[in-house]
Amino acid sequence: MDKTITQQLDRNRIEIQYTILSDLVMTKTLIEIVQVLLRYVGDGADFADVIQLDYDMRGVLQGASIVYRIDPKNNSVDEPKMTFSDQLDVERLYSWSVNEPPIYFLETEAERDAEPLLNVFLAEGVSSSLMMPLSKTHGVAHVIVINWHTSHVFVDDIRQLLNRIRQQLDVIYQNQQLLQQAQSTSSQLAEQVHLQRVLNDLSMFASKNSDEKLLLDKSARILLEIMKVDHVGIMLIEDDRKMAYLATELPVQVEREIRIPYDGGVWKKLERGEYQFLNDEQHLE
Repeated sequence: MDKTITQQLDRNRIEIQYTILSDLVMTKTLIEIVQVLLRYVGDGADFADVIQLDYDMRGVLQGASIVYRIDPKNNSVDEPKMTFSDQLDVERLYSWSVNEPPIYFLETEAERDAEPLLNVFLAEGVSSSLMMPLSKTHGVAHVIVINWHTSHVFVDDIRQLLNRIRQQLDVIYQNQQLLQQAQSTSSQLAEQVHLQRVLNDLSMFASKNSDEKLLLDKSARILLEIMKVDHVGIMLIEDDRKMAYLATELPVQVEREIRIPYDGGVWKKLERGEYQFLNDEQHLE
């Protein structure tokens, strides 16, 4: 091949690589990463899955699930919540945690059969797939799978391009995860500051007001706000510890006095500081 033509092809490849990386750097979510990949290397693809690998606190792989399914035709995103923990070859997948897994180009059923580990990740009716595991510090956390219902050939340029940007893609993905964690931490801190301010206000209110009813009403309003619930009721126990009565509630639902015998297991648990969560199917007699 003429040297000039070769140089031009090399320049074209570099420009394409730069363009893809530029778009990937601008992404803020895993879904956006998939959408960029579909745009550049998913020609004719029918759908893409994002698979999440789940680990326990010790870092041991427990299972996996499809958390997103993207339709490239309209960029719509579904959340199928499909799990397949019972089918995972955990030992072989663990190798993904200690070694950088390759990008898998599966053009034929024969190639799929040669890697039975991957079959669990592939949807039914798929003829060809491109699989890209994404790594965090402890190992693979997500797998992007782009699928074709008909046979698809991955040309050498696409294979080389994806292998060249692989390392940068992991860095972009890890940065996204760190940013999301930072935002979550910031949001939690903001909530804690708000809670502390509300409790300080309640403490100041209690120090200045001796009216028990006012204090209980204020406490109910604060609980309603910070717990984001639909109803709050506060019960007080009578001095002889035989009965408990509803002292206040928000919003008011009962216009009559409510008194309950102070006995039974639930009261003993509350005395010990144990929280009691009752759902719609449980009733306190």
